[in-house]
Amino acid sequence: MLGLSARHARWAAPVVIAAAVAGGAQVSAQAANDRPHLPSLTARDLLVKVQTARVSTLSGTVRSTTDLGVPALPQRGGLDWSSLLTGTQTLRVYLDGPQRQRVDLVGPLTQASLVHDRSTLWTWNSTTRTVTRTVLPSSSQATALPDVPGAPGDLAMHLPLTPQQAAERALAAVSPTTKVSVGRPATVAGRDAYDLRLQPRDAVSLVGSVDVYVDARTGLVLRTVVTPRSGGAAAVDIGFTRLSLRSPAASTFRFSPPPGSSVRDVTMPTHDAQRSAPSGAAPVRTFGNGWTTVVRSTAPQPSASGGSEQPASPLLATLLRASRPVPGDRLPGGGRLLTTRLVSVLLTADGHLYVGAVTPDELIRTARASG
Repeated sequence: MLGLSARHARWAAPVVIAAAVAGGAQVSAQAANDRPHLPSLTARDLLVKVQTARVSTLSGTVRSTTDLGVPALPQRGGLDWSSLLTGTQTLRVYLDGPQRQRVDLVGPLTQASLVHDRSTLWTWNSTTRTVTRTVLPSSSQATALPDVPGAPGDLAMHLPLTPQQAAERALAAVSPTTKVSVGRPATVAGRDAYDLRLQPRDAVSLVGSVDVYVDARTGLVLRTVVTPRSGGAAAVDIGFTRLSLRSPAASTFRFSPPPGSSVRDVTMPTHDAQRSAPSGAAPVRTFGNGWTTVVRSTAPQPSASGGSEQPASPLLATLLRASRPVPGDRLPGGGRLLTTRLVSVLLTADGHLYVGAVTPDELIRTARASG
């Protein structure tokens, strides 16, 4: 299965899933003429089908459309992973077993890449002509698609790169507070697919529904559509437009720094080293669970010589310019709050960054309780 890193792979327990989908709905027999006719499955059947999928090789093109209602982001003269926060982008995805994956974010003239080839993880940005090479420790269980690169305060790190990643994050939130049903079948990338629909019942969640389109033959997630509770167009729509389940050529995963590029070597800490935060570093913490999970990290800070009180991340600084102040009577010390159609972001006076798909009031309540 095309999976996530350990940071996001939080599958719900089978008992919880069974409680959530007891008596799950059947696919309607009155399928539209332009939709595939598939055998009826319950929501429980589809959950099992997704979780037991064993697709180990593929290559394809993914279209990612994001409409969070955030302000226009700074243009840096080319693509980077923060481009996934707004508009429509194209990605090429390759998988050959658990230790070789590649994702290319492609534009007309530029490209950003993540390449995992066994013990080495490469990143490449053609605009800045920079390469990062990470040698993975032998004990690392690096058997999943890499996450978007960045620091904990970079909002782009929360973005999925494939329909499967988006679906797994949604399925990790399945609980008795989720309505799980089966929608109308569809055709995605030329393949027949079931629609597994998840609807959070908790009113503080900004997520209205998540439609997970599951390949009828393999169980691979072909497309994931997230609609906000406020309605309207999808906030996130990520799906394959072209897909082959054949093994990609071995050369796809061989990466050599292009001539004239700048290469930076990074050492990934072992598991024991990761458990001990370096001096001065604040750990990332989570509060709540499921659909109402809130993540707290430390906002990127300017360098000592920068002479600026703005966050070091240009992306975060741009987003915060569209935020509104939170007075001290609502939050000790005050802060800045950004509300989008799907995510709320709060920067507190002490430099903590709270992010969650929850209402602004719930985010502030969490910050007050955790402070």
